[in-house]
Amino acid sequence: MTNMWQFTQEDISQSPSITKDGMSVEEEMLWRIRGVCCIQTVGSRLELPLSTIATATVLFHRFYTRESFKDYCYSLVGATCLFLAGKSDEASRKVEDVARAWLNQIEEPVFEDIDQLSDEILYYELLVLDVTCCDLTIELPYHTLMQLAEYFNTPEEILVSCLTYANDSLRIPLCTTYEAKMIAAACFQMGYAYHNVSIPDSSSWNMMIDDFLEDLIDISNNIVELYRFPDEL
Repeated sequence: MTNMWQFTQEDISQSPSITKDGMSVEEEMLWRIRGVCCIQTVGSRLELPLSTIATATVLFHRFYTRESFKDYCYSLVGATCLFLAGKSDEASRKVEDVARAWLNQIEEPVFEDIDQLSDEILYYELLVLDVTCCDLTIELPYHTLMQLAEYFNTPEEILVSCLTYANDSLRIPLCTTYEAKMIAAACFQMGYAYHNVSIPDSSSWNMMIDDFLEDLIDISNNIVELYRFPDEL
């Protein structure tokens, strides 16, 4: 069955922000990173589950594969994606709480107060659902990562690094070009490499590495490339 949310790198480089409104690929990527950073920060402040925050970031990336940053404010879309993700994952927060936390995060508020932002989020909720085809069933890399960690008896400090890479991978639209399991495998490999430790020998793991080496390298390179962007986004 074809996944309507699986795109090629070329597709992503021809998003509406780029082809319709003239953004460069790097500029569009910066807006994606900026939006996801806000989602992750505000989600943490609201004490939302990691899966809920990740779901919001995937919705955000999906939205901007079909719409332009010039047409829809990234901040408002990000806040709406976080609100929606909470509802879909049964980790719901009141829209006023999301609005309050969001206003405390953004440096240049474009909304007058909590009530105004709350109303805008509720208005945008239907828009985001429409653009993303009401598809809130989203596969995330965390389950596969934890399975790998259990299978290989991964030390805690290495697992933390693997999860960090998985969280960071959500800042860029890898979720629209690769399956979550493949991203998880790349992050698992990167976590071990960061600590200069080899993954215990396994025929099934070695077979997967051989079969999907180019994809794993591409995912890893994309995550590493992310770190060249400034922290102050």
